[in-house]
Amino acid sequence: MAGSVRSADAKFKNPASQISAHYGVGLDGRVVQWVAESDTAFHAGNSDMDLSSIGIEHEDDGNYDAPRTDALYSASSSLVREICQRYGIPISRQWIIKHSEVPGAATRCPDALDIDRIVTMAEGAQAPAQPIAESPAPAVATTEPPGPQPATTQQAGQPQPIADALREISANVYGDPSRWQDIYDAIKGVVADAPGLGHLLAAPSDQSIPQPDAAGPAGSPSPAAVVGVQGPPPPTKLWGGSQGAIFSLQIFYLTILAVLAIIYFTDRSLINLPESLGPISVAVPWFGALGAVVISLVGTTEHRQDWDPSYRFWHWSRPLLGASFGSVSVLIFQAGILAVGSTPTANPQSVPRNLLYYLVAFVVGYREETFRELIKRVTDIILSPGPGGAGPAVGSMSPQTGPASGGTAVTVLGSGLKNTDTIRFGAVPAKFRIDGDSQITITSPPGQTGASVTVTVAAKAATAMAGTFTYT
Repeated sequence: MAGSVRSADAKFKNPASQISAHYGVGLDGRVVQWVAESDTAFHAGNSDMDLSSIGIEHEDDGNYDAPRTDALYSASSSLVREICQRYGIPISRQWIIKHSEVPGAATRCPDALDIDRIVTMAEGAQAPAQPIAESPAPAVATTEPPGPQPATTQQAGQPQPIADALREISANVYGDPSRWQDIYDAIKGVVADAPGLGHLLAAPSDQSIPQPDAAGPAGSPSPAAVVGVQGPPPPTKLWGGSQGAIFSLQIFYLTILAVLAIIYFTDRSLINLPESLGPISVAVPWFGALGAVVISLVGTTEHRQDWDPSYRFWHWSRPLLGASFGSVSVLIFQAGILAVGSTPTANPQSVPRNLLYYLVAFVVGYREETFRELIKRVTDIILSPGPGGAGPAVGSMSPQTGPASGGTAVTVLGSGLKNTDTIRFGAVPAKFRIDGDSQITITSPPGQTGASVTVTVAAKAATAMAGTFTYT
């Protein structure tokens, strides 16, 4: 939330903010609902994701990197588990993601919140989530009705049943608890098709999934005991990918680089080191490799809570990648693409001319991700054919009137709108959000009462007139 539940509540209820979320979880464990699950919340910064996901904000009280409370993790994992059961969503990190993992989202959100912990807790046998509390002044007073409560008794001599859980899922998915068999058959089919997982779902006996008690009230679950849940199989061990292994490897790389530096400055003939490699100094790839090794060492500290061994190959190849990226960056620099034809020269203090090149190589090795984006842009500039294709076409604009103070949300419908660069009300540029190729939402700028201005939508290929907007 980058703040408190109360501050998020105020922001979400302000139409000018144009953001919202379905749920919020407080540090004290309370759960607030702002938007009904059946409605779209603008929370992901990606219209496709907004339309197909449920957004949960987490309170941090303004301290992004502070640890969250156990109460928050417990409430969030219970809420996630209920939502996943309600819609048949697998409880896994493939389906439960960070805001920063949304395609196109330029954000660190959710900072220090441990999503893996929430998913792990949601996978286990959790207590039901706390009843959803009203927000301080609820914008949406919609809550989901509670599902059937598990019984606490057990029939004599009966194996541990799973019927109650299946009936609850069936009630939420189909609206009919008697269709539990469909859910069971679907689960059995998935498990049977997955190699090595057949042992997780044994064939049921007639007693392991009992029918509802005919003598009991209609729709009431049969007596059952709490079902034991088998945990997920242990993760596959990735050789050489642990934090300790990567840290030790980077220290080894640093040692090699130190030895090469000593040889360079004392006796290059030991390994016949040349003065240069083509147009660049032999020290340029050394500095690139040094930057890459340093960033790997930093990563072992920054990601100590969410270390991913699957990136081990990337860490193994850091020196080679850093040396390569550093060398290419210096070649670009020398070619004049970045330096615009200038050439570093020695100053009166006798600073080596190559010092700037060394610095560029180190920085690029340390931030190779930024350099990759630079290469993409340079490639697009050199190889792209330039502006082309169909320009924007506007079908309708609504509303066409609004107060002179500005702030009116104006929706433009048409085609070819995803490449829109600017929108103007007369000569005044307006803020806008691209909802998709066929829709844009514009915030009208302030104007003069009674004035009518032409709204234009401009892209690289062409400009289209959306209509006339009148200030009231």
